[in-house]
Amino acid sequence: MSNMIRDMLNNSRIEVEENAIDNVELSEVVQDVMDDLSSEIEMSNARITVPQNLPSVRGTPSRVYQV
Repeated sequence: MSNMIRDMLNNSRIEVEENAIDNVELSEVVQDVMDDLSSEIEMSNARITVPQNLPSVRGTPSRVYQV
């Protein structure tokens, strides 16, 4: 439910964010996602392997997070 609310809020900011396209560090976004999903990761005994040197991409952090 919280993900759906967050996505709705993010979608309401699309016009503002389109002007805020910048370099996004994938390693930071992946860490944020893993932090947000830490309970689910732990409960499912998932093992996630992430390369150390992820590139940066052009975009907005919230859109990259959703992907």
